[in-house]
Amino acid sequence: MANSQPTLTADQAKATLQFLARTQMQGAEMPAYVDIFNVLTAIAKAEASPPREAATESTDA
Repeated sequence: MANSQPTLTADQAKATLQFLARTQMQGAEMPAYVDIFNVLTAIAKAEASPPREAATESTDA
């Protein structure tokens, strides 16, 4: 395996989002919460849409 970085599937991201939605954050925690929520949302949605490079290549031909 060339990529040694841990990966997160869309299903795992969705499950984590559900957990975070039930977790109350306050004050200084909010900026980090929002950042994490946005990243997880992007991961969860990525599975539903084609990769941008593939979509761009097909329109360039």
